Amino acid sequence: MLKCSSTHNRWAWKSSLNMKRQECTTRSLVRLLTESYLTIFVLYFRLGGGQWPPSMHADEHKGVGGVTIVELVLILSLAAWVSAATGYHLVWVELEAVVVFLVLYFVNFYFLVVRGSGVAFEKHFNNFPSIKRIALRSAAIGIMVIIWGIFFIAAATYHQTFHIVPPSLK
Repeated sequence: MLKCSSTHNRWAWKSSLNMKRQECTTRSLVRLLTESYLTIFVLYFRLGGGQWPPSMHADEHKGVGGVTIVELVLILSLAAWVSAATGYHLVWVELEAVVVFLVLYFVNFYFLVVRGSGVAFEKHFNNFPSIKRIALRSAAIGIMVIIWGIFFIAAATYHQTFHIVPPSLK
């Protein structure tokens, strides 16, 4: 236990305590985001699981692909918001989106499959208490819904900012 003998030390102790609280909050947030990232992998990994031979590793690729699509949608949303805020008309060519997808895919594949963090998390997922599994699934689905909502709002804002009329409304 820390003891303070002077006013200076007391303030130093309180400052240290506040830093520990901030550090704890930051760790909690990082852990929540990490577990949500891994849970999104698990959701896509288990989606229609076992339909392909295990030698093809299709479940791992589905998990990585799902995480990558969610990240790509977030990146496109942020790009649309930045474009609308700056007034710079950003035009994404399909090739650019494919390149960004492939880069994200291989980075995610490395961390989730090659290093094994996603596969190990999936194997231990059923060992978590049911309340934690429900909370993780809810958080992951909530994050995906929020990201898709941000995407639709960003697309509408982008179209409104640059006076783009969708072909279906012409």
